[in-house]
Amino acid sequence: MHQSSSHNQSPMSVAAHWVSVTSTISLEMALPGAFGYWLDGQLGTKPCLVIIGVVLGFVTGMVHLLQLVKTENQKEKDRIKDDKKDGR
Repeated sequence: MHQSSSHNQSPMSVAAHWVSVTSTISLEMALPGAFGYWLDGQLGTKPCLVIIGVVLGFVTGMVHLLQLVKTENQKEKDRIKDDKKDGR
């Protein structure tokens, strides 16, 4: 079985980290659309701002997700490199 790059942390600590990350990305995607919906109601501009908010939230969430994947891939490469250096 594959171990996480944070193999020296407790499972609860690793779970809390991933809950935090997924919650952050979810909110980054949802809040701009919700704010656009609210602002559309205040200004009477439906559906312009909600569309802009949804697109902005999607782009923001995807950029964050791609950065996360890139970071995790680099950590995995470093771990494999260290394991080879240590002869494991």
